[in-house]
Amino acid sequence: MMKRRGIRRLLRTICALGVLLVFAGVCGWFYLKNQDRKYEDYRAAGAGVNTFLGAFAREVESAVEKRDVEGLMASYAADYASPGRGRWVMGEGVHSHGFRHLRLEVAAEPDGSTLDFDRERLRVEWARYLEKIEGIDGASVDGKKLSFDHADRGLGVVCKINIAEEIEAGERARVTVKFILNGRDERSQVLQDRFFFRWWLRSTGEDHAEWEIVRDELMIDPEVSNLRVVGR
Repeated sequence: MMKRRGIRRLLRTICALGVLLVFAGVCGWFYLKNQDRKYEDYRAAGAGVNTFLGAFAREVESAVEKRDVEGLMASYAADYASPGRGRWVMGEGVHSHGFRHLRLEVAAEPDGSTLDFDRERLRVEWARYLEKIEGIDGASVDGKKLSFDHADRGLGVVCKINIAEEIEAGERARVTVKFILNGRDERSQVLQDRFFFRWWLRSTGEDHAEWEIVRDELMIDPEVSNLRVVGR
């Protein structure tokens, strides 16, 4: 009798362990599926942010071509606000091997503070920056320069993710952005701007590429160089 009770107890234990193993397996499967879905959403959102940045680059080219920043400003939220952002200005140039190197810097005001930026102040800053760009140098086909919106034209402006610091699909993102502009200044000198920004983005729709900029700052980091290089 004691032996039978021991066997029944053992069988109950085995059955309980089996149920627990099945439950753990099902939970693990659902967890992995959920992680896979999150990863896919993250990857799609990251690709969507890069699509948004590509569209932003084309708007910069369009703004130079049309001498109008309205299309460019559509990338910024109506409630855009960047406390302490400051004005971004070119520092003194350094000449080296026939080129002039200028660093983009955050300007301090007379009292040592940096300005808070709203959308209107940002519009003025973009207009001021782009008015000194005579044109964008894109790729040529058969030696002929193509318009900024031509399908076969290479990008004279490049804007892409440098580091994705935070992306929440369908909600928000914080990314560092590499911005490169190849063009000519008002004296027809060849220039390349290579800047790094940090952007706070907000999703504006179900499409992964639908974002708007709600805040920005110039990256100040020993690892990056916010440089303009000017040649002849």
